[in-house]
Amino acid sequence: MALMTARKPPVPVAVALPGAGSGAAFMSELFGPAAAKAGLPFVPVDPDPNAVRASYEQALDDAAREHGPVLVCGFSIGSHIGADWASRHPDQCAGVLACLPAWLGDPSGAAAAENAKHTAKLLREQGLEHSLRAMQAGSPPWVAHRLTLSWTAQWPGLPSAFDEVSRTAVPTEAALRALSAPVVLGAALGDPVHPAEAARHWLAVLPRGAIVERDFAEVGLDPSAFGHAVFETWSTKFLRL
Repeated sequence: MALMTARKPPVPVAVALPGAGSGAAFMSELFGPAAAKAGLPFVPVDPDPNAVRASYEQALDDAAREHGPVLVCGFSIGSHIGADWASRHPDQCAGVLACLPAWLGDPSGAAAAENAKHTAKLLREQGLEHSLRAMQAGSPPWVAHRLTLSWTAQWPGLPSAFDEVSRTAVPTEAALRALSAPVVLGAALGDPVHPAEAARHWLAVLPRGAIVERDFAEVGLDPSAFGHAVFETWSTKFLRL
């Protein structure tokens, strides 16, 4: 009688969704080296600033159709949209790496949502150059450098992107409770816009979750180290290839 061997599941494709005003270049810094080390195909996504959520969901749908199971790699609003998609596509998701989530459900009053509304207003009233100077003056250098590049690339649709993000009420608590794929959260201690408490709130309601916490300054010094830590937590706790 021939021996039957268990067939390995397909290798997932890592699809990286950036935060508001950010882009594929930062996601390549954050998760690209870890995906390469794990041998996973890697697809960093640039948002359509006029349709952020729709463009992210289209990228996830395309990756699932073309490659198979998706490992969602999100940052800020990318984590929100990616986790919501994962909750609705359980058979197409291998896991979610959700860095710096900012709220759960209704964004009203959340620091990141208020910041997005303020930024959209500033961009419309003062234009890109003035807004860049204001952002650079109020941000750590590592944030300012990267956002200067991505804001410029996404202009003139950038105000619409920030408006949309400020109203994005996903995922809900019910969606997280229904999320069957494993989720590893990344929290940056000391980040006033993406408080670690938001990530811990997600963790408390997830059926299968883990969390990696690092100082905000440490994330800025070497984003790839943060990405490696989150990736390795997923692979050691949950991955079965």
